[in-house]
Amino acid sequence: MKFSSALAVMPALLSLGYTLEAPIPGYGIWEPEWSIEAHPGRTIQARGTIQEVRDELLRINPDWDEHYIKPVLERSVESTSEFSKRTDFFNDGWLKCGVWPSADVADVKSGIQYLRGVSGNPQNGPGPGNCGRVSCGYNAAIWWCNDTDDTKTLESFGSVADGAQAVLESCSKDGELHWNNKVSGQAFHDTKWNVIVRGESC
Repeated sequence: MKFSSALAVMPALLSLGYTLEAPIPGYGIWEPEWSIEAHPGRTIQARGTIQEVRDELLRINPDWDEHYIKPVLERSVESTSEFSKRTDFFNDGWLKCGVWPSADVADVKSGIQYLRGVSGNPQNGPGPGNCGRVSCGYNAAIWWCNDTDDTKTLESFGSVADGAQAVLESCSKDGELHWNNKVSGQAFHDTKWNVIVRGESC
């Protein structure tokens, strides 16, 4: 597979050999697209979940985790009071828990950390009822859904991560993020988009 020095397409991610079903009956499927830095100054275009994209990035740059994910882990945000200052799902939205099969908290947290480690402005749409699976690893999925008639653009994938973090804070056992907890739920933002955390085969 060849990559240009600036932009490249990863065709292996365009046909992954499986068919996704929307997490909500009647909703459509949107395939996440990423413009993501593989090396400083070298950006690639990709489609798929962050885990699928990360696998390709590691083939290009074996030190990608060290350069892009490790700094995120070092400044990892755990508390509601911190992440609600960025994308607020408590004053500016609402949550519901336990609607879908549950996923391990530890695996959801891993997906959140990867989402916080990528740059760019994600776009989803147009809706209403359009969902993209942005993260799926170890049977823990994070979906981002658009409920507007127009294309939805967010400040960063960190905003999707904030929604998943809100589900963890509100829907895990007793609100405590123990590594052996299970969790599922949905965080709705008042600007008509939502994030779903659920157990799913991947």
